Amino acid sequence: KNIDLRFEVKHSQLAIHTRRGAWSSKHNHGGIDEGITPNTFFKPHILNMNDGMDRYRRNWMILARSLGRGEIVEVVAIPGCDASENHKCEYFPDYYLRSSLNLPDHYEVTNIAFYGDDGNSSPHPHLDTGTPVRRQALGLTVRHAQPTSEEGTVFDEELWIVHYDSVLFQRFDSNNTVKSELAVTDCPLSAGCCASLRITHPVDERDEMETGIFFQPKRRVIST
Repeated sequence: KNIDLRFEVKHSQLAIHTRRGAWSSKHNHGGIDEGITPNTFFKPHILNMNDGMDRYRRNWMILARSLGRGEIVEVVAIPGCDASENHKCEYFPDYYLRSSLNLPDHYEVTNIAFYGDDGNSSPHPHLDTGTPVRRQALGLTVRHAQPTSEEGTVFDEELWIVHYDSVLFQRFDSNNTVKSELAVTDCPLSAGCCASLRITHPVDERDEMETGIFFQPKRRVIST
């Protein structure tokens, strides 16, 4: 079933991706396959999760978009249909998940793409669950502004790889008046769902407490 997405906050960059979920398609009546390989299927961490089954879906649509001037990357996860390939899916998601990654000062995202360790950026959710899928990540092209006294501001461009499976998501109900439309809200996220992308580790425990949850991306300069 097609879904029309509407965003309450505009974005400058957007990437869309599909992921197989942790709900096993091998069971006749559906079930959780506890034998799956870690870091291959998408099983999101959800803040204050009331229903543990919200983590287990056959497939997911993942969106990553840059907000503001490119200093924030919002990750949105929308559960897909759990019907088999032989049955028409009339499912419309009654919830979705949001999380955000905040860049350091003087850095901004100029492009976003999804990336897999095995070179498969978007393995189809209906492939057999035995198909090897390695860790999935976000690829961010990031511009770094470096003020200098002699040349003014100098810009470097870097490639960042961020593994997002361990970010903490917040659940939102769809609450749509139009059946085929899903509106992604701009409601503030809880602090635990707002992580920082850091280019250095905290100096000490106090620094870590002040900065909160953070991820350190893999970085490579691609142009100066």
